[in-house]
Amino acid sequence: MNTAENREFDYQAYMRENPPDLSKIRRGTEARRQRLEKKLALHEQALGIAGEAGYRQREANQPGRLGSWHSDIGEPARAIEFHEQVLVIARKVGYHQEEAKQLASLGKCHSDIGEPARAIEFYEQALVIHRKIGNRYGEASDLVNLGDALADQHQWEKAVAAYHQAIQIADEMRNAQAQNEACLLDQ
Repeated sequence: MNTAENREFDYQAYMRENPPDLSKIRRGTEARRQRLEKKLALHEQALGIAGEAGYRQREANQPGRLGSWHSDIGEPARAIEFHEQVLVIARKVGYHQEEAKQLASLGKCHSDIGEPARAIEFYEQALVIHRKIGNRYGEASDLVNLGDALADQHQWEKAVAAYHQAIQIADEMRNAQAQNEACLLDQ
């Protein structure tokens, strides 16, 4: 029979007895980049395995993660390739939430490479889908991103209108949450 002693773990004492080897700790942007590259390699390997095994959902998620990581390490052009792969799969299987997510990610990538007009196209497409499926949070997020891209194009009035819509949605979501909490308190 396994019995565990009920005692508290003393982290400070453990660290005094087992100090880390500081020579093995890698810091800085180059170390972060190397860790991300290792993660990318593992995820690319997982993508191949998922594809071979026929796991469409998993296959769709892997390139999206890879796209996000490439975006995080400052490679938006490479990220676009992965987000486009996921977009094709999401459309093929009718996974609208993922489709909208990838469209928004493509918008961000195009914004990052200085193509705000292209970013606007992607954010508008994502917005249409989020509205269609009733994802208010996604809708508000798309409106903020759209506002940023419109501002990059010096389309100030349209940018402000998008921001106002996002604020209105956020207020509606807060009011709905407050109403739900009030109902719970009444019970």
